[in-house]
Amino acid sequence: MPFFMYQASYTAESWAAQMKNPENRIQVVGQQACEAVGGRLVTGWYCFGEYDIMVICNVPDAKAMAAIAIAIGAGGALKSGKTTVLMGGAQAVEAIKQAGDVANVYRPADSQIPVAGKSRQRKGRSPQSVTTVVDAPNRPS
Repeated sequence: MPFFMYQASYTAESWAAQMKNPENRIQVVGQQACEAVGGRLVTGWYCFGEYDIMVICNVPDAKAMAAIAIAIGAGGALKSGKTTVLMGGAQAVEAIKQAGDVANVYRPADSQIPVAGKSRQRKGRSPQSVTTVVDAPNRPS
């Protein structure tokens, strides 16, 4: 089963409610939510910074993780949430290897942009100043 990281920020109202009835919401809610989709809560932490909590879930697939994120988000206790797919080292190495196959066929929309890993001379620079450009994949924001 794949691993996902879910990060969330509580609303002020949610923090106020938790102050009235303190409990480890990560353990209670996280475990129940993961088990409801046939998975398990691996770990969870309270955080300082952009997000207030972070959990690692091991659930059957992306649809199961989406169900967790949608249900928790719909509850109204969060002002933001973020889900990240996690890969182990072996999976990352396989992805890096496969990226070479994609780089061989990928062409940017702007024909002036070089193919990944190819060198080009920048305008206004001497021939000794050659820069290697590696294009990163575009990700939705």
